[in-house]
Amino acid sequence: MSALRQRLNQGLSLLAKGLQINGDHLTKEITSIAPFLIPFLKMCCVYFILWLPSHQPTVTAAFVKILPILSLIWFVCLQGVSWQPHHAYNRKILVGLVCSIAGDVLLVWQHELVAFLAGMLCFGFAQLAYISAFGFAPFGLKELVACLLIAVPLIVLLVGKISGVLLYPVLMYGALLLLMKWRALARCSIKNEIPWKKIFAACGAFLFVLSDSCIGINKFVWAIPAERVVIMTTYYAAQLCLSLSVVNSRLAMECTHCSKIK
Repeated sequence: MSALRQRLNQGLSLLAKGLQINGDHLTKEITSIAPFLIPFLKMCCVYFILWLPSHQPTVTAAFVKILPILSLIWFVCLQGVSWQPHHAYNRKILVGLVCSIAGDVLLVWQHELVAFLAGMLCFGFAQLAYISAFGFAPFGLKELVACLLIAVPLIVLLVGKISGVLLYPVLMYGALLLLMKWRALARCSIKNEIPWKKIFAACGAFLFVLSDSCIGINKFVWAIPAERVVIMTTYYAAQLCLSLSVVNSRLAMECTHCSKIK
């Protein structure tokens, strides 16, 4: 019993030390990239301050809505995007953001069935891009079971409320969301170090699922109080976390070095 307690204490000590070291590194990295996130924060402020009526879809409303995502595309491009193998992850996240912009524009006119289906299709392509970025190794059986336990009750709830042409597209998109969340969680295995970038991706996946779940519940089940605030806040936060998962450590260190020289 004493040997087990000793091993447990050693494990806790190593974990605390790892958290401190990696936490310090994370703080330095976030501090170095923070200036590049200012445009995103400003564009979010523009969206929420203008707060253009959702029941009056216009091109202006669509443009204002995609401004934060455009700033994240700029941020991802700064981290490095090319056809080189080492930029494969960044490239796929970028594709996901571009597809999301198309979906955002179409969903401004979500009260029209064709626009809603087309917007959902664009976001389906975005989920496929994110899934491809996350990959399928390791398998993550525990993560899959956890995702299913959360997703199945929601799917059953929605199926009972959806009828007609929307049923199968919504189910297919829900399956893609589930797959995306599973793959993001499965790659967060904590071994020798805290995988902060993978944790950002997992947080982004969770927030994306939360945002889209709120859309489904609000549209088909019951009205959510302040639904637009909840949906858009979680959506922008999700895309931010996914974008942070591509941060180039070398670029961050170079920026920090440059600031010290100045």
